[in-house]
Amino acid sequence: MSWSLSGLMNPSRSAKVSGRQPATFIEKAASLAKPCPEPSASEIASLKGREVKVRQLMGSFHPVEAKIRAQVEQEHQKILKRIRELENISEMRSSGSSEYRLMSLEPLTWRNKEGHPVIGLFALGSKDFRLMSKATVSNYRKDPSGNGNWWRDQEFHDSVTPVVPAEIMACFNDVIAALRDKAVKSIPWDYDSFRTQSAERWLSAEFEGAIPVEVKEKISTAQSSGRFKDIFIMAETKMKAGEDPLVVGWDGANCWLIASFATTPLERLIADEFSVKA
Repeated sequence: MSWSLSGLMNPSRSAKVSGRQPATFIEKAASLAKPCPEPSASEIASLKGREVKVRQLMGSFHPVEAKIRAQVEQEHQKILKRIRELENISEMRSSGSSEYRLMSLEPLTWRNKEGHPVIGLFALGSKDFRLMSKATVSNYRKDPSGNGNWWRDQEFHDSVTPVVPAEIMACFNDVIAALRDKAVKSIPWDYDSFRTQSAERWLSAEFEGAIPVEVKEKISTAQSSGRFKDIFIMAETKMKAGEDPLVVGWDGANCWLIASFATTPLERLIADEFSVKA
């Protein structure tokens, strides 16, 4: 599994797991998962009270106050997000799903020295993880100030494969911004025809392992529980067969560790298949 641009470096050995140095970034990521906490009922009540007050404040603004209203709206969304997080955690505890551990999204923001993600997400329906930005430039014109400079409009189409929630997409904003910059800089200035031009830049990785049967059973159980909107494989973008990806579930507000596993080598996969059919 590797990037199509500038291969990733080996992970650093900075954090400790169970008193020893982690072998991989994904092991470090797994170490951040924690047992399902017990949300404070008073905190949820306090947040709901604050949400009502902020919502009322938003309704009191005149159009001329649009700028400050937008700032208050951002605060309102943060409060709603935190309420959803705590309520989902509370529901997870009440459902008795104690086997799932609360997973941090922080590992998705880890980068190598080139600014590339060291951990990616893979949907169960595809082997591909891809970050892409397409830049389009058009409408060449001279700077109206008369300083001789030229302008051109820039439009961008960004995507993450697989499709991920906005909260997860935000973890890759810095990479997308870098891809935008590379894409637009690759388009030459055309002072003759001023034609519209486009260019794409992307990073991609492929999942190359096989998921063990017992982990597939855990995935099936998680899917049938109705607790998760999406289930992903979290793995290093430069992974060798036999290393330990994670299965994570997204409940609409929080990420949960469902299982970790070593990918099944081809030899064992074939041997297990024949032993089942024998």
